[in-house]
Amino acid sequence: MCLLQNVKGPIISVCIAYVQDGKLLNCRLLSPDRVVPDIYTLNGGIGGSPVEIYIHLKRMVIAQDVCDPKAVFLENYREKDRLMKKWDEQLLAGTANGETWMNQFSKIESNHLEFALYQISHTLLMIVIGIVSGGLYTLALVFGVLFLLVSSCHTIGSLIGSTSMESVPFETGLKAIAACWLERKKKQQENVGCKFC
Repeated sequence: MCLLQNVKGPIISVCIAYVQDGKLLNCRLLSPDRVVPDIYTLNGGIGGSPVEIYIHLKRMVIAQDVCDPKAVFLENYREKDRLMKKWDEQLLAGTANGETWMNQFSKIESNHLEFALYQISHTLLMIVIGIVSGGLYTLALVFGVLFLLVSSCHTIGSLIGSTSMESVPFETGLKAIAACWLERKKKQQENVGCKFC
């Protein structure tokens, strides 16, 4: 309610569909086919299968004197769930390219050249700053250690959990290790329970 009273301008509902190889990545929450489209998944398209991103925008009409804003937003979540379910159905049926369906969405076009130029210019800027400040060795050491930590943690997590979950660094590894540890602990408790039966 406080947020609504302080918002100036329209409130926009955003629904994003991530599609790779004709499959919806962000399908229903409990689906075994669900993939969290993280930075690794999105950038994997440069050398592998590209991820197509479709966005659906809707202006929400909320009266300033609304008594239950939570109900309004929950209904908006239900609308998004219905949209994503329809996406899944359209892709499975092979009809996702129909004009009527696709007119609801805008495709986000990626510019790989622009992306590469940003990365190269950022790297060059860091090197120049390292040279000017006399800390090029420290910069290389920090970069090397961070690269080694993030890549090894992500690789270990992907091997254990078989899916990337990297919205923040180390998340894939930490989540996979935690899930593995909890599963092991659960099995140990089941085995202990059986001995006492």
